[in-house]
Amino acid sequence: MPKAFAFGQNWRNFEKQATEQKITLSIEFLKRLLPDQDWRNTTFIDIGSGSGLSSVAARRLGATVSAMDVDPDSVEASIQMFARFNVQCSVKLKSVFDVDSEVDGTYGVVYSWGVLHHTGEMWGAIRAASKLVEPSGLFVIALYKKTRWDRFWIFEKQLYSRSGPAVQFLLRVPYKALYLLRKLTQGENPIRYIREYGAKNRGMSWHNDVHDWLGGWPYESVTKDEIVKFMADQGFELVRDFVQEPGRFDGLLGSGCDEYVFQRI
Repeated sequence: MPKAFAFGQNWRNFEKQATEQKITLSIEFLKRLLPDQDWRNTTFIDIGSGSGLSSVAARRLGATVSAMDVDPDSVEASIQMFARFNVQCSVKLKSVFDVDSEVDGTYGVVYSWGVLHHTGEMWGAIRAASKLVEPSGLFVIALYKKTRWDRFWIFEKQLYSRSGPAVQFLLRVPYKALYLLRKLTQGENPIRYIREYGAKNRGMSWHNDVHDWLGGWPYESVTKDEIVKFMADQGFELVRDFVQEPGRFDGLLGSGCDEYVFQRI
């Protein structure tokens, strides 16, 4: 099997670009997902913290924040992010498959955005992460939407992950061109789209997200019905979701993440 994508290197690159504006955008994103949350009385764990941006946002809102990631570069990126923006968050190098509620504790909000579908065992990762949710607590996850193009993207991601920087660059160029051409045909200004991308996407960078999408291996995806049924079997109910509307060319240029907020019953 091709090696996993170097997610952490991408997040270290993004961490260097982080600004107060990106943190503000990430804060607004969390408030959108959890509009009624009493943040100052919330314990929050960020599983797959990546750059650490979401952890910083949760701490700025007043939560007590812990973070973890399986990638040493991601852990380092999170450490640097916390130091640069002077927030008190803890982070450790740990796999979601090694978590234990008796050791790691339970949390009012367990948050994992765009992570668990990259573990190589998505359903087991979701089950493991959900065990850290305290009674009546919330489980916030974002997972790739399943589309008819999934087999193509599995092939592409395996190719991209095992390729060197030069080949990856050559793959990114036509993808970016096609993506922006589609935006243009839809009546959007491509330059404005890139400039305003972070405002609509958690303060993220379009260029970093393209690299992440093309190289995101392992890769799995899910439908809303599948995840709702699975979580019901774990003792959770769906309280909020942000699911993409089906489109004519669903998945052709990539699948975004559907977002779910579950509550332990």
